[in-house]
Amino acid sequence: MGDINAELINAYKLLKHAPLQLYQSILRHKPTKKEYYKVRQQVSTEKNSLSRASRFIFLNRNCFNGLYRTNAQGNFNVPFGRDTGTFPTKSQFQLASVALRNAKIRVCDFEKTLATVSAGDFVYLDPPYVYAGRKDRGEYGQNSFCIEDLERLRVSLHKIDKKGACFLLSYVECDELQPFIKKWHSTKIPVRRNISGFAKFRTTVNEVLISNLPLIKK
Repeated sequence: MGDINAELINAYKLLKHAPLQLYQSILRHKPTKKEYYKVRQQVSTEKNSLSRASRFIFLNRNCFNGLYRTNAQGNFNVPFGRDTGTFPTKSQFQLASVALRNAKIRVCDFEKTLATVSAGDFVYLDPPYVYAGRKDRGEYGQNSFCIEDLERLRVSLHKIDKKGACFLLSYVECDELQPFIKKWHSTKIPVRRNISGFAKFRTTVNEVLISNLPLIKK
């Protein structure tokens, strides 16, 4: 698995190799609004990977709607959330570590990750959703995925298929997705978006699943 978000990948690595230490480290932070903003204002420049992973998960777990967003300087800027639910248990951290034990986790661009695909592999892709007219608000990090990257993604899917591997891509329904839909199998799934702060502004949109294997139509 791969992602260009170094903080995310660092958290996955600690979850894989040191789940109990990570769990205990996160519990040192109290899930209060005051503690949240205290931790958030600390710029993540620590060389200690455990501290970085602890900060990342604590903020993500207690922020508004579990959203990841950074400003132009790359600093996490999501406000404190309410009703974030119960925190995962120690055993859940351990089970996640077991699930990741054979995973190769790396910080890199998606093209480099997909270059390692071999015949018989199954690849799931869930890139940030971009389309004409959509403003980049820093979700997943500033400029993490742009419209220009869609062509690189399309070429990568052809390479995956040519290698004899299978893929499943999930993406929001938009005009930019038409070249993918025309080439591969696709189906639509209605998904409710819960990012808005007010329930009346939360809408249902179509998400498109695209694969080089036949899909069940919804």
